[in-house]
Amino acid sequence: MSYYLEFPASVYPLPTNIMAKPYAHISIGTRDISSLLPKLIPIPMLLHFAPALQKFLGPPEPADSLTNRILKPHQRLTFPQGSVGRYGVEDIIKRMMQIAGGYTPSLFKPPRPNLDAAVLVLEAWMIFGQKAVGSVQLRDYILSRLYAGPVDAYDIKAIWEHFHHDSDLAEAMISNVVENWANGELSDREKLMIMRYAQPKKELEERIFQANTEFQKKVEARKANRLRQFEWNGEVRTQQPLSARVKDTRELHIIPQSGRLIPNQSEQTASLDNDRASRESSVETVVHRPESSSNTGALVNDNKPINPRLLS
Repeated sequence: MSYYLEFPASVYPLPTNIMAKPYAHISIGTRDISSLLPKLIPIPMLLHFAPALQKFLGPPEPADSLTNRILKPHQRLTFPQGSVGRYGVEDIIKRMMQIAGGYTPSLFKPPRPNLDAAVLVLEAWMIFGQKAVGSVQLRDYILSRLYAGPVDAYDIKAIWEHFHHDSDLAEAMISNVVENWANGELSDREKLMIMRYAQPKKELEERIFQANTEFQKKVEARKANRLRQFEWNGEVRTQQPLSARVKDTRELHIIPQSGRLIPNQSEQTASLDNDRASRESSVETVVHRPESSSNTGALVNDNKPINPRLLS
């Protein structure tokens, strides 16, 4: 997921001591998550990529402490309780170590991570003190997921609790719920979970109700309008029948001799006349008439051009 993130250009070039000790012992509140993260996370690396983490660092471990004697020199880094999720911290730290050359990512990364996982990474990105411009691609990914398919209650919770309620992400999430609900894309279980989450939140419930009312009005308007309408450069136009829109201004007629469809005589060019004359001069004007019922054949010269198709 962190491949959607972009660190500022100021982090390059990397310092030579970026992988030096001491190493970080990371926890979120009272929960120790060091065992779930890569081993030996250098604190110089963390502070180089995210100087804002300095405020979360505790005092260094005494040199004669059990941790420093048995393991490597460590320093505790504690995030406030509930400020960030473990998945987001892990993903960003792995990206830092990958750039620094101390970590090889797995080749089996999911191509489309869950929406709530993307929100956790974006949340951690802000806690690490990074600029919003570096997370534009990740934000666009979240928005594309909201447009691509139905969301569940966990996705709704992640969007509603981590973004401003007047943001485009919240608007896209509400539209997603209304349209997929009306189109039958949600199961009964998913509908029940969404209702249980939205009902206690009066603002969310009211916004969904308003969006549903507007959606139903659009559906009824389309049903009432017999002539379909389409938009062209912001202007709504009535769609005409195909025969009326494809009407040619030139009148067409069929020439019996060749069976081709050509413009009328007023629009024929001299080149077409010359071409026809050359073809007619090369064909004999005498033909054998089929025998009549009296079995008398005759050669008739009627001075009429022969249909070229008869000679093929």
